[in-house]
Amino acid sequence: QLTAVMNRLRAIEGVVEELCPTFDVFSALATRMMARAQADFDLMSTLMNEAQELANTGMRAAKLPSLTYDVLRNLAKGRMKVNLELTGYDELFGRVTTIIQSAFISAFACVLFLGGCLLCGTEIEPIIHGVPFVAIICFVLAFALGIHAVRRMRYR
Repeated sequence: QLTAVMNRLRAIEGVVEELCPTFDVFSALATRMMARAQADFDLMSTLMNEAQELANTGMRAAKLPSLTYDVLRNLAKGRMKVNLELTGYDELFGRVTTIIQSAFISAFACVLFLGGCLLCGTEIEPIIHGVPFVAIICFVLAFALGIHAVRRMRYR
């Protein structure tokens, strides 16, 4: 927008220069803007407001050490509780929770798989194609839990 305003002012300056070559549009505009700024600006009022604000801030700052001491003393004596609440992190906490749950499911699937491998070296009945049936169940459950964990992490 500033570029568009500057382009318009240049165009106006070109027209005015054609009509009256001695008239300077920008100096007239600057003079007018300074006069308006000086009329709107009351130095004494501004200084008084800022001084009052500075005095109020100084008085509040002087009370800060004693207030801090009182708060810390009440916390130490158990007369005060601090309750913190984080907002805006619900989605992040949900994703982290899902990832942690999936990691535990994956770890459990690995334990089942290793247990199935150890059971393969035993002669526990019933045996199907040389592999104990309990080991087959461990392998199937480990595979199903692994797929479930990957899907949870991927589609969350």
